[in-house]
Amino acid sequence: MTFSFLELPCLRTIRSFLLLGALFFLIGGHWAVFQSVAWVQMVESYSHEGSFQKAVEKTFSGRHPCSLCKKISAERQKETKTSFPLEKKEAFSTFLVAAFLALTLPLFPKEFSYPSFLKNHYSPPVFPPLTRPPMGN
Repeated sequence: MTFSFLELPCLRTIRSFLLLGALFFLIGGHWAVFQSVAWVQMVESYSHEGSFQKAVEKTFSGRHPCSLCKKISAERQKETKTSFPLEKKEAFSTFLVAAFLALTLPLFPKEFSYPSFLKNHYSPPVFPPLTRPPMGN
């Protein structure tokens, strides 16, 4: 059995978190977090002016965006406008697949075998009788 520094459990955990973080940002999860923070701040500020129900309605109506909402919208538009030529998109997707494999394959063991049981030394459990045997007269 060989020991590799890269197979330590703590490094597996770190690799898993890095992979999940990369996927989170890749699918745009950071925008959802920013937008949620903006909505919470809007509800909080609008609730000082009136009831909580009115604050929620004003927040999600879309007619009263805050400065943070405007910045998020502008940045998302910039992000969608930048497009790569087809060759770069293919190279980028190939890179993502390679990075995914490089990060996940070390998480799985190279060899696996089911534990073997010693058939000669196994005996079923012995249970006492449920009732006493009848007493002979």
